[in-house]
Amino acid sequence: MPVTVARPTRLAAPTGILTAWHLVSLDAPTVAVLWTMFFARIHHQTIPAAELFAMFLAVWLLYASDRLLDARSQQDLAPRHHFHHRNARVFKLFLAVAAIILLPLLFFIPRPDLTAEALLALILAFWFALVHLTTLRLPKELITAIFFAAATALPTFLRDPQPRTVLTAACFFAALCLANGLFISAWEEHPQRRRLPTLLCGLLILPTLIHSTPIHLATALAAATLLLLDRLRRHLQPTTLRAAADLALLTPALLWPFLH
Repeated sequence: MPVTVARPTRLAAPTGILTAWHLVSLDAPTVAVLWTMFFARIHHQTIPAAELFAMFLAVWLLYASDRLLDARSQQDLAPRHHFHHRNARVFKLFLAVAAIILLPLLFFIPRPDLTAEALLALILAFWFALVHLTTLRLPKELITAIFFAAATALPTFLRDPQPRTVLTAACFFAALCLANGLFISAWEEHPQRRRLPTLLCGLLILPTLIHSTPIHLATALAAATLLLLDRLRRHLQPTTLRAAADLALLTPALLWPFLH
């Protein structure tokens, strides 16, 4: 039998920049573009502006679509899903506009980047279909962390003469994304599952005692912020807590003035 999802009769408009940034799905694309630029900057590479804009649109398309689909098929939904459901027509309109803008941008992306990103997109689309069209349930936080880190590090990886260092940096970011996803899942659904993300955050902080590279500092600062949010979780509204968890991933912006 079809699952009936309870819908709120009324959902207040987002209040505050942080809440709005989260509810309209701008959090993930902001994080993706910032870390893509960060990877390129610390490895002395340059990513074309058109490619960064295309990434922003592509990530927004993915996350907004995912939340719209989640709002139709699942129970116990978070405020972001209810917000997308309530404003589905507006989101669908902007999804179409974003897709139209994205298509011509693809012609300005270097061929190696476009080929690699297209392959990654195909793999992601396959996983996306498994999640939404079948009953198969994969470890969403782990898969999301791997794909997110891969997508952001890929442009630099393809340009850097020493791609191993980029791969190492991507692994640190993937671990940070995994901690972020696991904390959010624990806060929203499984309060007893906070031990693993806490351990991951501790492991991300420890290397700064030996190395003070930009990637170590950025991931450590973000991990420390996630731990602080976990301590404050009972004092924050769920939507604010969820948005702040993604805001914690913007630590490269704090380091930007000191990068050369």
